[in-house]
Amino acid sequence: MQRRNLKIWGIALAALVAAAWLSLTGWEYGAKTWNFRAAHRVVAVKDVTRDGPSMPFSYRDVYFVTTPESAEADVKACAAAFGHDMTSETQFTRCHAFLSAHSAQLQMQASKAIKCEIAHSEQTPYMDAKTVKVVIERVATCDLG
Repeated sequence: MQRRNLKIWGIALAALVAAAWLSLTGWEYGAKTWNFRAAHRVVAVKDVTRDGPSMPFSYRDVYFVTTPESAEADVKACAAAFGHDMTSETQFTRCHAFLSAHSAQLQMQASKAIKCEIAHSEQTPYMDAKTVKVVIERVATCDLG
C-alpha cells in the first residue's frame, strides 16, 4: 500500500514539474501544440499586431524545420496546431517551413529580402485553420547552415 502511494505521489510530482517546465519554456499555446512540437523543431512563434485600414489585425507566424517530402502535410499540421478554428475576427496563423533552423533564422532577420522557406500557409477570413492553402516554394536561396 505504501509503495502504491509513493507511485501516485511520484506521478503527481512529475506532472507538476512537467507543467511548470512547459509554462517556463514558452509552450504558451496550449496542449494542441505539444504534439506538433514533439514531432518538429519549432524555431520561433511570433504574434504580430498591425493597424489595418478599418481596424487592427493580428497574425501568428510559426517558423519550423521539415523535409521537402513532408512539407505540405507538415504546414497543414502546423496550421491546425497553432491556428484558431475560424478566423473572422480572430488571429490568422501563417506557418513557414524551412530545411534548417539556420534558414529560418536568416528569413526572420531578412524579412522578405531573401527567400528561405520551402513552403508556407495562406489563410483567408472565415477559413478554418485546418483547411489552409499550402504554397510550395520551388526555389529556396538560403544556405542550409
